[in-house]
Amino acid sequence: MSGVIGGVAYALQNPNEGYLEVEDMDHEQVMEVITPLLGDCVGAYTDWTPLVDRGKFFEDHYTDETDPWQFKNIRYH
Repeated sequence: MSGVIGGVAYALQNPNEGYLEVEDMDHEQVMEVITPLLGDCVGAYTDWTPLVDRGKFFEDHYTDETDPWQFKNIRYH
């Protein structure tokens, strides 16, 4: 919901911008509005990869075990 609120606030603060893609908006201006709504934002390192628990419920033949961060390991078929 904070993304919607940030977008609406940006549109109200910049009425002459017209239609914009998200990438064209000033992210600092949006973050200024939504940061109080987000609470604590924490980054933490883990050992998770896209292969964790893969094949647990059904057989998966599309994974690349040699490099867990390959796109084919993230995208499901």
